[in-house]
Amino acid sequence: MYKVRGATGITTFEIKDGRVRIIDSPCPNKTCVNQGWHSPLVCLPNNVIITLEEEGEFDTISE
Repeated sequence: MYKVRGATGITTFEIKDGRVRIIDSPCPNKTCVNQGWHSPLVCLPNNVIITLEEEGEFDTISE
């Protein structure tokens, strides 16, 4: 698991088998958590974008 600090708190995400998903985020509606295994992932309230560039790696995390 990985954690990144965004505008409203910590977003926790997981990379497994070349896929990425957000596990938890401080946003009120949890739309980002409900995206499931997907790339890119976006949590607008926390200003976090996660993009998987190559299998098993992540490229950038924007806040």
